[in-house]
Amino acid sequence: MSKGKNVFLMYHCPVSNCYVTTDKTFTKEITDFHVILFHGPDLNLHHVTLPETRHSSQKYVFQSLESSANYPILDEKYDTFFNLTWTYKLNSDIPLGFILIKNKNGDIIGPKERMTWLEVKDMKPIDDKLKNELSQKSKLATWFMSNQWTVNNRLDYVDAMQYELDKFNIRNLTMDIYGTWAVSNKCPINEMHRCKRMLKKDYYFYLSFENSNCEDYVTEKLLTALQNNVVPVVFGGANYTRFMPDGAYLNARHFRPRELVHQMIDIVANKSKYYEFFKWTNYYSYHDVYENPETNPYCRFCRKMNENTSNINDYKRFRKWWNCPVPKDGKRKRVFKRIYRRMSGVSRDAPIGVQFIQKLSLRCCPRVQVNKLLCYQASVLILTFFTYMTYHLTRKPISVVKNVLHQNCSALTPPPGTDPNDDQWCNWAPFNTTDANTLLGALDSAFLFSYAGAMFVSGMIAERVDLRYFLSIGMLMSAIFCYLFGIGRTYSIHNISYYLLVQAGAGIAQTTGWPGTVAIVGKWFGNSKKGLIFGIWNSHTSLGNILGTVMAAAYVDTDWGLSFIYPGMVMGAVGAVVWLFLIPEPRAVGLSTAIDRQSPTRQSTKSDEEDEPDDDDTSSVIVGDQAASLRPNRHSANTSPPEEATERTSLLRSPSAGADRGGSAVSLSRALAIPGVLEFSLSLFFAKLVSYTFLYWLPAYIHNTSANLSAKQSGELSTVFDVGGVVGAILAGLVADCTACPALVCVCFYTVCAPMLFAYQLFGATSYGVNVVLLVLTGALVNGPYALITTAVSAELGTHHSLAGSARALATVTAIIDGTGSVGAAIGPMLAGVVSSHSWTHVFYMLIACNFMALFLLLRIARSEVLRLRQERRIAAPPRVRVE
Repeated sequence: MSKGKNVFLMYHCPVSNCYVTTDKTFTKEITDFHVILFHGPDLNLHHVTLPETRHSSQKYVFQSLESSANYPILDEKYDTFFNLTWTYKLNSDIPLGFILIKNKNGDIIGPKERMTWLEVKDMKPIDDKLKNELSQKSKLATWFMSNQWTVNNRLDYVDAMQYELDKFNIRNLTMDIYGTWAVSNKCPINEMHRCKRMLKKDYYFYLSFENSNCEDYVTEKLLTALQNNVVPVVFGGANYTRFMPDGAYLNARHFRPRELVHQMIDIVANKSKYYEFFKWTNYYSYHDVYENPETNPYCRFCRKMNENTSNINDYKRFRKWWNCPVPKDGKRKRVFKRIYRRMSGVSRDAPIGVQFIQKLSLRCCPRVQVNKLLCYQASVLILTFFTYMTYHLTRKPISVVKNVLHQNCSALTPPPGTDPNDDQWCNWAPFNTTDANTLLGALDSAFLFSYAGAMFVSGMIAERVDLRYFLSIGMLMSAIFCYLFGIGRTYSIHNISYYLLVQAGAGIAQTTGWPGTVAIVGKWFGNSKKGLIFGIWNSHTSLGNILGTVMAAAYVDTDWGLSFIYPGMVMGAVGAVVWLFLIPEPRAVGLSTAIDRQSPTRQSTKSDEEDEPDDDDTSSVIVGDQAASLRPNRHSANTSPPEEATERTSLLRSPSAGADRGGSAVSLSRALAIPGVLEFSLSLFFAKLVSYTFLYWLPAYIHNTSANLSAKQSGELSTVFDVGGVVGAILAGLVADCTACPALVCVCFYTVCAPMLFAYQLFGATSYGVNVVLLVLTGALVNGPYALITTAVSAELGTHHSLAGSARALATVTAIIDGTGSVGAAIGPMLAGVVSSHSWTHVFYMLIACNFMALFLLLRIARSEVLRLRQERRIAAPPRVRVE
């Protein structure tokens, strides 16, 4: 409210002698003010200094346009504090709302507690002009939303509606959400007129969803729909017959999300039903309360302040009148405290570090507006990137240190006192034997077999626990095992069992990394452009390998124990940062789980065993030129529908409780039954066999085939392979996004990879430059499909439509695919250790054969993708017309 009389004069109030000021010293004493206005939302959020003395004729007015569910009054001292109320509640002394209702004669008739409406059956039909305007609409529903977090969890209800609508797959019949927080769908205040024109022209329904379910709390959202010829779908706690006649709206709280979507589509399909919702326009009209001085809230306020004191109420139980009812379970105060924590902008379920940043930003720059969704997504992407980078950082040192654990001692000068007949003097026991390569291969196998076996269990655990703790503990354990391997050098431990046990423990601890990070990124980025996002993100693997190699190579010739100790310390430090700042899911900070709000990715291929639905089981709906089935897509028998959002659940349950509400964590057998999981898992088995053989043996191969390179130089040169891996991962992800054919992309990479492996074996050692070029190309071709399958493909299959859109299978499916691949990763280095004792050429023949096996396993899916592409191209092509 502006100061002085300006606001009353601006609205031409009949009574305009009121004067407004925020200066408490405007009069000599505080008791000299006739009226003191108290802004409700400030009474609890901030420390308010109340007047110490009060004149008997002084009027204390409570004012609030905000919901009492968001801003309840807690202190009992306010029970008898106020004389008057100026709020949205219809029984306030001075009503403060948004809507004005007139009859066809122009008389103001509401809203009020008791409304008398003409029944729909007695109303005449709408005219042809309005019918023609309504018939031009093409989109199902929209919503202009300003706030994502609400106490009634309205966004969860909309998520469930979106999921049910996606099952129909009706092109153009969409539900669009606009808001300042949205990445693409924005509707700023200065463009609201354009947005309302779009609403009136395109949409059948408008979601008038309030942020809380309190009596009479109805905002401008309802007016937006009624003034723009759109049927409002309401969600709130008001008795809506005080605001609209029956038959003019749909009440979402009377339906489950699935039922509501069915009802909306049925109404749109039957235009006569839709026209029924606008019969009221022949008898009533809706206006803004500010356009009439009689109903203008400021004019009402000034008029009321000039009335006789005898007309003033004295509230004896103000909190009971004002506060929105909460569940009667003795937890009222705890519910209110949780509301205040969230109103303050600090997410209780967020990590400690994030809460600190939120508090700091509120204190230092409270007025700065940022896109929270983008900020959180960026932080998650960066943190998970560095998280998995450190996992590979601690895996890589063993491949570099192998060159000093066992090497050719004849090329070195022995120290004084060395036995001339001891040709193993420079090697570290127990690797100072002729079968050292077999022992070193056993170290790799101990890590990789334990990793592969534990991965299947790890994925199922990840679905059932907090992923932040899961990753933090896993990183701490991995750092400890890496450190233990390094102190073997410090304390001169020469027992092979010690190193095998440390490697096995490290393998188990490392299984926490992949399912956890992929599940978190999948929850934050939904289904949009996963190939490119994951392709860029997956470069953490190569970067970790590069940094691990550089760190290990820096100390390998002086003290190889430090090659393990320092990477372990880095991983422990990053683990602490993860525990402090990583947000495992959007709900932890009050955001929706359906981040991208796009239709769930549908599987492009269908197995021959899947039966088509019977014709008599399907009823058709014609929407404009679009035909659709009223029978939603099938999903498995043990999939439960999304839980209905109610006021009780929204108040009693924290936003992160139970993770996604789309269903419980899936079983291993159910995840295996998802079409494509088995083929991609087995293909990854051979792809990782090739990749991990390079990971663990490439420095040793370079050192053995290039006599002029030291152990350090061989390790540094091997990083070029990982640079190529970064390029290959991004390229594979980009092409997969463009074509929507991940299997075909993998097959193409595999096809070119085999001759490249053969070329590297033949020409890699000819010169340093040739080695670099061939390593880049080989790294790109080997790691491209490996990265695509373990990231984007795993995330796609983890939200397959057979799971009814549940994201709870992400970690399980990821663990199955990566676990199967890890078995190959365990076998490859072990076989390479044995075969390389005879000939490195045979190792490359083995890798080429495995590459072809990975290719053959994806041929069926690739063929289906090619057929689909041809069909889409044929449908998109213009029809050919023969002219004679």
